[in-house]
Amino acid sequence: GWLRRILAGWALVARAARDQQAAELLRRELEVVEALRRLHLRVAIAAWVARGERRRLRRAARAYKQQLLSRVDAWLEGMDASANTQGRQGSGRLLPRVPPLP
Repeated sequence: GWLRRILAGWALVARAARDQQAAELLRRELEVVEALRRLHLRVAIAAWVARGERRRLRRAARAYKQQLLSRVDAWLEGMDASANTQGRQGSGRLLPRVPPLP
């Protein structure tokens, strides 16, 4: 009778409590997995942005280097021209021509 019903009810309550704990644990695990997924996505996007920025900086540095080399070449040609008009012997070049860097 009554003892069996009490024990069955207690077992039912205990099983429901275990199921509820398991569900809560699973919910927490899913939250952690979702947080890790979002973090992974953020890191991947940051790496992609950094790669683009690095590429942009390399291009800008290359363009600036070419601009400086052009200025130096123009300056050297100006030195050649002024040395040639002053009647210097030889090529008149004060510094060797700088080949463009790759």
